[in-house]
Amino acid sequence: MKYITYSRDDVLNAIKSYKESIAYTQDDRVRILNNPNLAQLLDGLKTHAKEFSDKPILSLSFHNFRRYEEDGNRGAYENEYFTHRGMLETFALMAWIYEDEEYLHKLEDVIWAICDEYSWPVAAHMRGNSLSAYQEECPNVDLFAAETAEAFAEILSLLGDKLHPTVVMRMRKRLEERIFGQLHQDFAWKTVKTCNWAAVCAGSVGMAAMYEIKDEERLADILMICLTSMDRFIGGYAEDGVCTEGIAYWGYGFGYFMCFADLLKRRTGGKLDLFAIEKVHLMATFIGKVFFPKGRSLSFSDGGSRSRSNPSTISYLKTVYKDMPVPSAETMVFKYPTDTNYRFALALRKFVDMQTEPFVETEGMDNTFIFPAAQWYLSTTKNREISIAAKAGHNAEAHNQNDVGSFQIFKNGHQILADLGAGVYDKFYFCGNEAYSIFCKGSQGHNVPIINGNYQKVGRKFEAENTEIHRGGIEYDFQAAYEIDTLEKLHRAISFDENSGRTHLEDTYRFTEVPTAIVERFVTEFEPKLGDGVVTIAPEGTEMSLYYDKASWTVSVYVEHKSRGGANYESISYCIDFTPLKLEKEMSFALEIK
Repeated sequence: MKYITYSRDDVLNAIKSYKESIAYTQDDRVRILNNPNLAQLLDGLKTHAKEFSDKPILSLSFHNFRRYEEDGNRGAYENEYFTHRGMLETFALMAWIYEDEEYLHKLEDVIWAICDEYSWPVAAHMRGNSLSAYQEECPNVDLFAAETAEAFAEILSLLGDKLHPTVVMRMRKRLEERIFGQLHQDFAWKTVKTCNWAAVCAGSVGMAAMYEIKDEERLADILMICLTSMDRFIGGYAEDGVCTEGIAYWGYGFGYFMCFADLLKRRTGGKLDLFAIEKVHLMATFIGKVFFPKGRSLSFSDGGSRSRSNPSTISYLKTVYKDMPVPSAETMVFKYPTDTNYRFALALRKFVDMQTEPFVETEGMDNTFIFPAAQWYLSTTKNREISIAAKAGHNAEAHNQNDVGSFQIFKNGHQILADLGAGVYDKFYFCGNEAYSIFCKGSQGHNVPIINGNYQKVGRKFEAENTEIHRGGIEYDFQAAYEIDTLEKLHRAISFDENSGRTHLEDTYRFTEVPTAIVERFVTEFEPKLGDGVVTIAPEGTEMSLYYDKASWTVSVYVEHKSRGGANYESISYCIDFTPLKLEKEMSFALEIK
């Protein structure tokens, strides 16, 4: 389905019809300084800028650059790389917001260093991920090359008349060589990507072009490339607006989409308005529905159960959509920096888009959300004490984890039954099917069964079927997720009482022959206590119990160390494993959680 239908003539005519500047102004700068909601961010900015001022600007090391190919470590080089980007962001914001000449000169120095970098793409994003295949001035335009281009272009719009002309010349030379002159290449985000890459790369390139490209014909050509990618990005979301990559990727991908759409709308005097697309409306309002009480969030896919919402993004979207839900302030983060990758477009808008009035959580918002296309069910008790997030889905989602049929439960701000979210991003984490041996990525690290020793498989055909979602819960068949010939049926039904928070789970099996083993696995980050027919999880005074039929099932606890992958990530997870006392062709397992 095509969502963006503008032709090249539409784009060119819209560009030609509007000649006003799109740069942020002195009025924007003054509003930032007088906005009470920005006091904490401004204090953090000044503190962070001082910390960066005390550090030398170092060149990026080849030793760390080559490590990704040699041992899979991408963090060592990227720490150096993003220190440059952090200096670029903080020095630029200080120089613009406070008109600080000292930081302007520091900004020039770090721009000079970034212009000297061998590569704007990082090693993990090279074509073929191979150092040996990498060549001087490789035309990759990856996430971070595109973000660097956007930062350069926007900094030029804010401070170009104050920067030294030689610095400005080098910035524009690099933009042409490394970005605009390479767009004839068939990057994946231009042709096949539907995930955050499409929005971040296309959005960054498009914004940079709107600031820097004066030739209207050429600008129209670039914007058509970007709009094609953005159309693919919209198509990558579920039709009900869900970002199945994980809600952190909503902040990243949709964040850049929003920045691009806003600039495009301003650059064309409102003639090209991507916010008018109804699916974009659903994508925008999605984020207000996925936070639970006490600052917790669902962590499906490569998300995190402590993700936060961006108050400036909420502020902006409230001006676009009257029904934009506002989550509670405890889900929002007002500190600087909030992003250690220092994405300039998002950081600048944290300041310019922030509303001046206090944030008020949307009153009367429903406590239950059903997303039929994504096959998600979310609900919170009316007293806001217990929450559940459950999914059916398939195992080829963006940033996929093999988690068809899994769920998570929170009580009083504690994740009682867990979805561990993203692991450590090293080379192995994205190494095809092998990556699913990482505990948090494979089904062995989710609240789903292990059958005949088999975990779920990765791929689009490994999915839930016959999914039904209603206000009281979700049910589905998910035998297809396992690829076990003798497993005819595996039906899971989860019911949730939004008054009491009592959850009932029942798995029903049907085999053509007696299975060799069944493990009903449930994952928690807190040490469980085993009782007589009950397992109790009690973090910091909160208690939740799992009741099971001790006459038919037995329980044990398996401890998983370093559960999220990566040698430098220490964590412990507890697997509560229920096994049947007798294996039969037809059997069921029930769990009462309260």
